[in-house]
Amino acid sequence: MHILFLDDLGKCGGALGVSCQKTKIFIAIPLSIALTAISAQADCRGCCSRHGGVDCIDGVTQCRDGSSLSSKYRAKGCDKCGSASVSNTQEATDSTATVNFSSTDSDPAHGLSESQPTFKCNGHVAFGIPGPEDQLLCREAYAVGYDYDKKIPAWVAYRLTPDSVNKKFKRSNKFKQDTSIPIQYRSTLSDYRGSGYDRGHMAASATVDSSYIAMLESFLLSNMVPQLPGLNRQGWRYLESYIREWTNERGKLYVVTGVLFEGDHGTIGNGVYVLTHFYKVVYDSVRQDAISFLLPHRNISKSEIPAFIVSVDEIERRTGLDFNRLLDDVIEDEVEVMW
Repeated sequence: MHILFLDDLGKCGGALGVSCQKTKIFIAIPLSIALTAISAQADCRGCCSRHGGVDCIDGVTQCRDGSSLSSKYRAKGCDKCGSASVSNTQEATDSTATVNFSSTDSDPAHGLSESQPTFKCNGHVAFGIPGPEDQLLCREAYAVGYDYDKKIPAWVAYRLTPDSVNKKFKRSNKFKQDTSIPIQYRSTLSDYRGSGYDRGHMAASATVDSSYIAMLESFLLSNMVPQLPGLNRQGWRYLESYIREWTNERGKLYVVTGVLFEGDHGTIGNGVYVLTHFYKVVYDSVRQDAISFLLPHRNISKSEIPAFIVSVDEIERRTGLDFNRLLDDVIEDEVEVMW
């Protein structure tokens, strides 16, 4: 990776085929956090004390509610799993444990507090949910925060590995309403019929079809939003393919895809909202860097995608969500071309 400033136009390229002269984007590499050597004497007292203790996830210590450790404790070396000082804080648990609310695959999110168990859904939201929604849905290959009023997912989160993105099951195209959502808040097939909009996947079937069940679940309407064909079948599809490429290159990525409403919006069918923007946040937890996109809901070609790279901070500002548990502020403020 390298640093590229606006005036330095000689180092562009990568999977996106970025042309700096055209897009004039600012590329920056997140600053590494120098960690001190861990020792039994490291002062990690109080680490995650307000967040339910610690868990060991992918070799990194995290607070049990899904929060990452603060810079203060990382600088002390408290983020290394297995250290006496960390393991004595609270016994670690398996990060891929079943959903903590109940044994069902969907749960109301109202009333959640930091002291309560956190919805992690097989590690797909291991770093915390970006915001509370009316209902949280846990699927095999992704998690959903569902908005009752709008009858669409507000966000969908999923963890990708080379193994998961390279497993392929024949696409079923069996779109179905999600019966785990109360009937008055569901979207249905008839809502989309004749609307002029595609049933746009938030978690792409080609990305999360790591098993037959996962492929079928990707066609639930709780994973769909109304999307213009000129976006769904062009720019959006190519962006999803880039994410699969990056997963193979990097080893593991966390993705959050969501919607934004600014100004006037329409509806289809029985009150299903049509959004004005889509976003994707892609996070590499090993390298601690990220890339994010904010796309207007219009026809977008493959070549236009780099023009919609923004900082995570920009997405937070415009959606009102909080990715602080996923990313440090130093990463949120940067706009980066991946990779």
